[in-house]
Amino acid sequence: ALYGRRSRVRCCVRAGSRPGLLVLRGGGTTVLAESTGLYGQSTVREVALATGEVLRQTALNASYFAEGLALVPGSPRVCGDGGCGGGSEYALYQLTWREHTTMVWKEDLTLGCQVAQSSPLQGWGLTYDGKYLIQSDGSNMLYFLHPQNLTVARTVEVTENGQARGRLNELEWVQGQIWANVWYSNTIVMIDPTTGYVTGELPCTGIINPQPEVLNGIAYDEATNRLFITGKNWPTLFQVMVCKNGQPQNANCIGSGVPLSSSSSSTSTTVKSGAVSSTGTENKVSVTSVLWALATGSGVALILSLYAYCC
Repeated sequence: ALYGRRSRVRCCVRAGSRPGLLVLRGGGTTVLAESTGLYGQSTVREVALATGEVLRQTALNASYFAEGLALVPGSPRVCGDGGCGGGSEYALYQLTWREHTTMVWKEDLTLGCQVAQSSPLQGWGLTYDGKYLIQSDGSNMLYFLHPQNLTVARTVEVTENGQARGRLNELEWVQGQIWANVWYSNTIVMIDPTTGYVTGELPCTGIINPQPEVLNGIAYDEATNRLFITGKNWPTLFQVMVCKNGQPQNANCIGSGVPLSSSSSSTSTTVKSGAVSSTGTENKVSVTSVLWALATGSGVALILSLYAYCC
């Protein structure tokens, strides 16, 4: 039998809109960086994963609606010759929805600068592939931006079976691919960054009941191979493991890193394949919680841990 680990952590963070989520610092003292949205409520903040405590937070002007968030290592020159933060280990880039402005935050969450953008027209999701910032605008287009000046280096049109796959929202760079939430759906798509082809899907219906609002929020900790997902105004953050079609459920799966809690339990849960070519067969797997099968066939995603995000 395969055992997933499950823990509930009490905390006092109010659930909210999270158009941007990433792992800021991994390990046993994992800290998340979040962009929270809405006019008059938008912030950038640091949150302790284990407790949900807001460690640091900066509010945006009420005229801005915050969206996607990405971390760029070093001290990018986008804020002038002195860089952003003067020796900071990283800068956080935060999109705004319709204001054509990107906020560049220093390591201490003070504002380094605001950068005007003419393209794309709206800011939705944002991630970083090690060279370029990658931005979505709610369509099926992805924009690869130079971190130094936020100009467009290239664009990629995302397609699936020859058809445009639009409404791309929050983005995350996961093991060489772009993972994207699809707005108004409970689906995460995996995208080849060179071709724009959708290489896989993760249907997440049923992860939380009742579901407050749409799935929106992906964070991957490359150092520890942990994967987190959540949604807009969801009270819970889920740590999940995703095993591809035919892949053994082991440490090679995406997100197989050990959760903060080492306690484990098991229940028998039915897994139904969500594949386009699915035969409709069912499999019994003994784990803490089995949520879905990957769209490519017999792969499964497992809940490894739950982190409560409101009292």
